[in-house]
Amino acid sequence: MIQGAKFLLPAIWKTVILPPLLAYWLLRHLKPPTDSFLLRVTMYLVVLVSSHIFRTWFSTLQTQIRARQCGAREVPRVKGRWVLNLDVMVDWSRSGREEEVARMLELLKREYGTTFNTRVLGEDQVITTDPRVIRHVLIDDFDNFVKGEKFYQRAEGFLGDGIFNSDGERWRFHRNLTRPYFHPSHISPSLFTPLFQRFMRNLPLGTPFDIHRPISRLALHVSLLWLCGCDLSGEEAVGDQLGEALRTAQEVVGRRVKIGTVWPLFELGRNPLREPMQVIRGFFRPLIARAKDKNQRREGHCLLYQLVDSTDDAKLVEDQLINLLLASRDTTASLSTFLVYALAIHPTIARQVRGEVRAVAGSDGQVDKDVDERSSTRHFGSSPLCR
Repeated sequence: MIQGAKFLLPAIWKTVILPPLLAYWLLRHLKPPTDSFLLRVTMYLVVLVSSHIFRTWFSTLQTQIRARQCGAREVPRVKGRWVLNLDVMVDWSRSGREEEVARMLELLKREYGTTFNTRVLGEDQVITTDPRVIRHVLIDDFDNFVKGEKFYQRAEGFLGDGIFNSDGERWRFHRNLTRPYFHPSHISPSLFTPLFQRFMRNLPLGTPFDIHRPISRLALHVSLLWLCGCDLSGEEAVGDQLGEALRTAQEVVGRRVKIGTVWPLFELGRNPLREPMQVIRGFFRPLIARAKDKNQRREGHCLLYQLVDSTDDAKLVEDQLINLLLASRDTTASLSTFLVYALAIHPTIARQVRGEVRAVAGSDGQVDKDVDERSSTRHFGSSPLCR
């Protein structure tokens, strides 16, 4: 069966099948003097537009009633150039690179504010960059904002049944499975110091350069070292291939989410997740197989070993690792990029933070004191996470 058929077929029924049936019924009962092809097409278009207007009006009315009951305001709706905001859907489908997506979001943000509803094909699609809204969704009222079946189907090929594609009890199960390993005792600075030292040595000196790629590679290596205990510093090609596969998979799922219910129509005859997921799952499967054999394990402990010791379900372990790698890499890369940018435009703070870091780490880079004791560094590192 076609991907996403559970939600796509009802949409096709409402737009492709039902209007001709209603048009045929009306023509049979109205009995016009002529029964030309042009009349049939005209009747079909009239029924199609009328039914959509009615559904949109009824849906909007329901939203307005619920908003009044809650004492809230409606989310601003995007007004596209084409009917049903089809132009927005087409633009989303063509936006592959992060720069194109960011440009579209920025243009919509300038016109409609930090929170808006794209309303493609009459389907609510709320996008926000407002920190207050994000905090409410992710923290204050988390249980009330589920991913839902639609998101699950769009992301299943990438995230599987992992923590970021689950709701309710399943989400709590994933959280309890991995939560013990987020204790500070499992995130020792000494574990990552060699990676950071190698990263600093490889940076070009005296010339400007784009730091995004080196930071993204560092974030991937740090995440894999924490998750699986594997150091890819000497295997740049493997790391770059894995990073590219993750980026491609994210783009595919992001495009599906933005397009909405009809996303399967843009992937007829192909599965854009097949190749990147072969790379990603092909990377993790040998690691999981070796982790199950305690005789082949590396020294030390990592999250992979805890997952393997907690469950015999290899697919569950695989999905969990993919989800956590995605979150760990993106969070680390984003935070590091924000911090470098802030240091570059605030030299006074940069000198102050540098002095505190030197006091904690020493000249050899080995951290021998608690960084939480350094107030400026702690506040500087926490600030981007709060915005």
